[in-house]
Amino acid sequence: MKRISALGVAILVGLIMAHQGLAQEPEKGWLAGIRGGLNLADIDFPGVDFDARTGFAAGALAGYRFHPQWAVHAIVSYTQKGAKDEGTSTQGAFTRKIKIPYVELQVPAVLMPPLANENLAPRAYIGPYIAYELGCDVTLEDPTGVETSTCEEGAETGIAPQTASIDYGLTIGLGLDLMRGNSGFSIDFVYDLGLGNINDTPAAPEIRNRVIQILIGYVQRL
Repeated sequence: MKRISALGVAILVGLIMAHQGLAQEPEKGWLAGIRGGLNLADIDFPGVDFDARTGFAAGALAGYRFHPQWAVHAIVSYTQKGAKDEGTSTQGAFTRKIKIPYVELQVPAVLMPPLANENLAPRAYIGPYIAYELGCDVTLEDPTGVETSTCEEGAETGIAPQTASIDYGLTIGLGLDLMRGNSGFSIDFVYDLGLGNINDTPAAPEIRNRVIQILIGYVQRL
């Protein structure tokens, strides 16, 4: 009898724990948010050693959690890409900065592994992005002064590429949501790997965007 009672208690405790575990499972549903932060933008250009240029990104996101550990997000952002480099010309030492702002849509699949602390929600994600160029400027600073022109004008003098209006590639990221109830703050580390050739200059080397982002945001479960 004691063994049966002990077994019954063990089964009851197990059922209670299982019920609690299920109750703590994240619910499916929608979320929305905003985020923004720092861009470290570079260009992969054969034969030219570009350095990262500092910019910023800001945007809004919406997502749907269709499984306790999986979701899909759509993120629309204004993001500053480009690069800078330094060198020497007949005029002396120069610094060149290429600035290319985009409106970008990222659509990553998001993995959210469960944690015992329901206030912490880590995320890992990967998915495609497509971006539309809003413009392209190049600034050249040398001993003669500072000159800014469009990349189309710069292509005529050889100081900048003529860029394509569309960029696309992969977005890869790690993030953490710090939740209190249905809302909270987020931090993300994102890498945009450009796959499209953004060099529109005929018979010129292919060039691609590379961007590291450090973003802080606010999210709300709906």
